Parts: sequence; C-alpha cells; structure tokens
Amino acid sequence: MQELRAQSLLLIGNRRQGPDLSQVGTRRSALWLKAHFYSPAEVSGSSIMPSYRFLFQDERGDDLVAYLESLHGADTPEHLVEERQWQLSAEAIAEANPAEGRRLYQRDCANCHSVDGATRRAWLPNFKRAPQDLEKDPNLLSMSSDSTQQRVVRLAQTVKFGIPGTDMPGHEYLSDKDIASLSLWLSQDISQSN
Repeated sequence: MQELRAQSLLLIGNRRQGPDLSQVGTRRSALWLKAHFYSPAEVSGSSIMPSYRFLFQDERGDDLVAYLESLHGADTPEHLVEERQWQLSAEAIAEANPAEGRRLYQRDCANCHSVDGATRRAWLPNFKRAPQDLEKDPNLLSMSSDSTQQRVVRLAQTVKFGIPGTDMPGHEYLSDKDIASLSLWLSQDISQSN
C-alpha cells in the first residue's frame, strides 16, 4: 500500500489537465480567449472548464489574456505549412453524417453564427468582424459556383483552422470525421438555400 501511495505522489502534477497552450496565441484571438474565460461552454460547446469571469473584476483577467495571446511557438511556420497541406481523408468524407454535423453546429457554432446565439449577443460589439449569421445567409461561406464537393473542402478548412484575422478559431480538436460531418451538413444547407 505504501508503494502505491508513493507512486501516486509522483504522478501529481505530471498529468496534463487541459489543452496544450504553447501556441494558443497563434490559434485564438484575445476576444475568443476572454469570452472563453467568461463562459467556456458557450464558446466551446464541449468544454468542461469552469468560468473564470471573476478574474476580470480586476486586471488579472486581461493580463492572463495578454499573456496567452503572446504565446506563439517556435514551430509556427511549420504549423502554417501543415494547415495549407491538410485535407480531409476520403475515409472521413465517406463516414460523414449530416445529422451529426447539425448536432455539432448546434453545439460548437450556433452560439456565434446564429442571430440569437449567446456568444454573439454578449460580444457582438467586440468582434473584429461580426460572425456570419449562417441561419440567415449560409451562402456567405462559399461561392455559389462551388460544387458540393468544393464547398465541403472549403468549409472543412475553415472549420479546422478558423479564419485568419478574425475572432473565428479553428476547431482543430474535432476529428476529421466530425469536421467532414459538419462541413457536409453546412454544404447541404447552403445548396438547399440556393
């Protein structure tokens, strides 16, 4: 029993409790970080992180956001090359399920991309560019001349890596199958609205 207790003491602090933040400044805007600290589940539907809204009662919250925004890893150029080369696998596309894509949209996207989404309402004046209301005008995501396949590819890139220069983050934590499902559902919704 004492040996087991000694082993467990060695593990304390050695296990990661959250995501790798070493390059979070490359992947998330200051607004996204702040909104996530205020209400994690609204910004990232699968988040189990508690709210840290209390940090913004003084300068601690803004200091933390500034620090996180400054974190850019040494391998950022390689990461950007990987982004440009990434594509959905044929297997992920074949396994894509539009119904699952709709569920993922409601969980991870509607808070910003729905006119009455909680994150959109709370932070709209602070966005660099207002999130597109995809329920009102899903065509904003692609060109009307795109085929469904082209839409899926374009949407998958946007879902995975976000939109540079905006507050829209990538959802790199989603599996390729989930990204394919979400992209397929969005592309079908877009084509049905044409």
